[in-house]
Amino acid sequence: MPGDVDRVNRLFADTMRAGVPIQCASIRIQHLAWLLLSGRYLVIALVDKRTITHPLASERCPPECCGPTPGYIGHFVVVCGFDSQCRMFEICDPSSHGGTSWVPFAALEDARMTFGTDQDLILVRLADSSHSELR
Repeated sequence: MPGDVDRVNRLFADTMRAGVPIQCASIRIQHLAWLLLSGRYLVIALVDKRTITHPLASERCPPECCGPTPGYIGHFVVVCGFDSQCRMFEICDPSSHGGTSWVPFAALEDARMTFGTDQDLILVRLADSSHSELR
């Protein structure tokens, strides 16, 4: 793990030298919803695949989906919309074979707050938000 921390810190330093702004902060899920509703951002979030794929605690993640061993599985998803009426996030999962899906507010919060994610987020500012279809 210490070697991994050094590698990640070097990558962050290189990224900042390249002119990409990086901040260390904790963002509340309500703020993420607001950013998406503004139509100016997409969010790439590190989540626990088991939690985001099977948000109900009563559901079991089958081995063909999440692997044979229990525990945290780090996985990135693109959070591309928020429906304030239903309180659900629209996500695009690169490991799925379909377009987007909708995830309850609490499920995304649980998946991104799971131990191991470090609440890692990448906020992508859209160049031209006038053509955004975000809710």
